[in-house]
Amino acid sequence: MLKILNTIVALSALAATAACTSGQTPVTEGNAAGENTSVASQAAARTPVKVVEDHVAAMKTGDLELIMKDYDENTVVITPQGLVADQAPSTGPGVYSGIDNARKVFATLTNEQNIGPVSSMVTRVEPHGDDGAFLYWTQLKGTPQEASGTDVFVVRNDKVVFQDIIPDAK
Repeated sequence: MLKILNTIVALSALAATAACTSGQTPVTEGNAAGENTSVASQAAARTPVKVVEDHVAAMKTGDLELIMKDYDENTVVITPQGLVADQAPSTGPGVYSGIDNARKVFATLTNEQNIGPVSSMVTRVEPHGDDGAFLYWTQLKGTPQEASGTDVFVVRNDKVVFQDIIPDAK
């Protein structure tokens, strides 16, 4: 377990560094008074906890476009081995870099076979630092098919830049 946590910390730091050094400059636009306002500061209205809560609500609907609205173009999503068909590499965790690859993860999680357990999720979101949140989840609670885990999120400028999906061992 310690090895997994160390890996999560290292990957979170890597994602955070990549997000900070992407070289993107905030876009500005005029407000009603003609003053420039930063789009990044407007987007900062949602905390990482709120972004994750919105993500859970979107997941429960199965609306893939709504789910993907909260993800950065350069997001990194890490999954347990075998979650997504045709995972590359075929062994170890799946690493999905970029929004198009991340879409594969959420298309799998919200497909006809999986939407029932996803929509049954009971969740709790806990803040971690200025840009992080942990999502504790349980699906099909109280049944023989019960599954639970923790997702680690890094959120910057109102977008998920990193997510690691970590199911609990059975």
